Amino acid sequence: MTDTSDNSLGTLEQADGRWRLRFVRELPHPPEQVWLAVTGQEGLRAWFPHLVTGAWQPGGELGFVDPEGRGPRFGGEVSLHRPPALLEFSWGEDVLRLEIAPRGDGCTLTFLDTFEELGKAARDAAGWHECLDLLAEHLDGRPASGRPGQRWAELNARYTAALGAEAAVLGPPPGWEPGAPQPPAPQVWPSLRARDARALIRFLVDAFGFEETVVHGDETHVHHAQLSWPPGGGIMLGLARPEDDPEDNWPLRPGTFGAYVVTDDPDALHARAVAAGAEITSGLHNTDYGSRDFAARDPEGNRWSFGTYRGEPRTAG
Repeated sequence: MTDTSDNSLGTLEQADGRWRLRFVRELPHPPEQVWLAVTGQEGLRAWFPHLVTGAWQPGGELGFVDPEGRGPRFGGEVSLHRPPALLEFSWGEDVLRLEIAPRGDGCTLTFLDTFEELGKAARDAAGWHECLDLLAEHLDGRPASGRPGQRWAELNARYTAALGAEAAVLGPPPGWEPGAPQPPAPQVWPSLRARDARALIRFLVDAFGFEETVVHGDETHVHHAQLSWPPGGGIMLGLARPEDDPEDNWPLRPGTFGAYVVTDDPDALHARAVAAGAEITSGLHNTDYGSRDFAARDPEGNRWSFGTYRGEPRTAG
């Protein structure tokens, strides 16, 4: 069970004319495992409030975008990177620092957030508290106890009482308010046909990382399949029918499909695709609009472009 007792609360302190939140968590996991969870894409998706792009290296530029489109993309820069003990980087106007110290068979994680405006301390403390709870659940292999933001109101009340009214002037950013409507589940499904649907499914799973959600058919024919993309969305596909089939009311031709797929780690995905034998039609490159992309073609001839550009955030209304 997540510890929400008062002794698990973060503390507020002054640091060189700024304010700093400090959280200390004792974790029953070695530093190397915790380091992977706080820097690897799989771990970051489990606990960090934004999707992260960029390189974890001193001077590396970072990009942050909300996975549900709440607010614009913003940037940061890595200032310290000493695996598996120390990571410091700017997160917009804030500076985040993670210190990992060995402790017996586990470690002590100290998380610091340094910022200018006192009035947002309680708000941000509640958010980071929840994020660190999610990190602990991920490290333990436990299912997440809820969606990010679900316990914010409860924790914000505790931090307001602990830190004082002056630290609780600002409420949550737009879209993060308790009870704010969540973006709908995907309702647009790109669809394609294949000469050998089962072979294409295996390729898309092995080379690109799609997940096989459902496949309807028999040993030789796939009537309908759904492959999910782990960060969200997916595709549907099935076996192509003969071109002269009069009953085919969806006469898509194999090899004519194309899609742009968002990935948080194009370098790792590119390496995976190459290892699986994918034909790379455009190598890794940085675009003039801030995305890192590559493109490939599957054995059926369909074209796939992968990159970090997530499109423009939806506007309210």
